[in-house]
Amino acid sequence: MNRDEGIAPLLRLHAIAPHLTTGELLRAVSRVLMGGDTPPGGWRAGRSGWELRHDGFSAVVNGAWDGPELRLRWSAAPAMAPRTARLLSDIAAAAGDRTPAGDARSRPEPGEAHRAWQAVMRHWGIAEDAMAEVREPGRLHSARSDGTVVYVFDHIGPPEPPPGWLLRSWLAPDTGGFHCSVRHSAAGPRLHVEAAHPDLREQASALLSAWRAHLPPRMC
Repeated sequence: MNRDEGIAPLLRLHAIAPHLTTGELLRAVSRVLMGGDTPPGGWRAGRSGWELRHDGFSAVVNGAWDGPELRLRWSAAPAMAPRTARLLSDIAAAAGDRTPAGDARSRPEPGEAHRAWQAVMRHWGIAEDAMAEVREPGRLHSARSDGTVVYVFDHIGPPEPPPGWLLRSWLAPDTGGFHCSVRHSAAGPRLHVEAAHPDLREQASALLSAWRAHLPPRMC
């Protein structure tokens, strides 16, 4: 939860744009989110970099050795989640980042990983209403009427970043618990568990280890 705003952003991402400068990324984000290079109030220097908030969005841009980093949060994620890849592409286009596209990558099949995840949930004695699944972008299928769950298996996985960009982190939805997905890498599909809050990271590591133990090495 973002205690400063009193809301819990449902979607977060962290991406790197290696072919852009920090200034180019700042201008591109402004153009896409605000419709111009100089939004009202402008970017403000914060503890983590340059910060911009507007209409449910929170954006942070800072320079790094491998390219400027972009962190985005949405407070209205269900409406935005299906369009996240398009949003990143629009930002890349607004910055003039026209890195040639590489070979198309197919998404890993989550079936085997999902069965192993279910086995871990049973072994840990996790209640049915503490689990949920994401089968459509931005839509959480849960047994609880209030949508509050702890363990989420995401069949969709993260959005595809623009060619040449790196997606470092993705969490949708933020349930206050653990987001589990299968992600593509150069070595093949890999399991991923992300904790919504820093104090849950140790438990996330334990969950990832248990999940890996139920699958062959190629999925780990």
